[in-house]
Amino acid sequence: LIKKIKKYNVKVILLNKIQRDNLVSKGIVSKKIKVLQNPLQDKTTNLYNPNSNYVVYAGRISKSKGVEELLRTWESLNINNLNIKIIGDGEIKNTLEKNYKKENIEFLGALDNHESAEYIKNSKAVITSTKMYEGQSKLITEAFSYGVPAIFPNYGSMKSLIPFGYQLSFIQFDYVDLSKKIKMLTDSDLLIKQSNIVYKFIVDHFDSDRIANKLDNFIEGNL
Repeated sequence: LIKKIKKYNVKVILLNKIQRDNLVSKGIVSKKIKVLQNPLQDKTTNLYNPNSNYVVYAGRISKSKGVEELLRTWESLNINNLNIKIIGDGEIKNTLEKNYKKENIEFLGALDNHESAEYIKNSKAVITSTKMYEGQSKLITEAFSYGVPAIFPNYGSMKSLIPFGYQLSFIQFDYVDLSKKIKMLTDSDLLIKQSNIVYKFIVDHFDSDRIANKLDNFIEGNL
């Protein structure tokens, strides 16, 4: 594939700078490459409630997604009046359900998109401790589109989802830092500020019309 891209007059559209830098390091001319986010099609309204009593993880329940480390960290904090809801399925789901039988940890299984969205938009925050570079995290961008803050690692493509002034990302594989960010969920004033930051970020960067215009210009060779 690399050889074909080098040889022919083709353009490459990628989701993040990590992917772009990887191709450039392999000799792909940078002017052939454009980084464009997946747009969010539906217009949303920021109705964030910082007093919600739960946070959400939604996605594959696997070792690569760091779900066990997330639950281990959550359990160690002995958090009162705040639950974590785990949405999804995967190869370690049954094991985690057996090992983490706590009142404030709930496994909801696989849900359809509408059900998942309802849980996300009404949560205090979403959270992930993924170990992967990721492409463009649907969990985070969807949460941001509702004004819901997210706790996630400052790693790989996730770095591109950190707006200026955002305080809830943590150092990858540093679960002490993850603990600190979870504890910040008790500060309603801070959460409201973070909500406003992420919602503006989504409106400014993920608007479907704006991304479509950039795509047209790139294809037409104007960039």
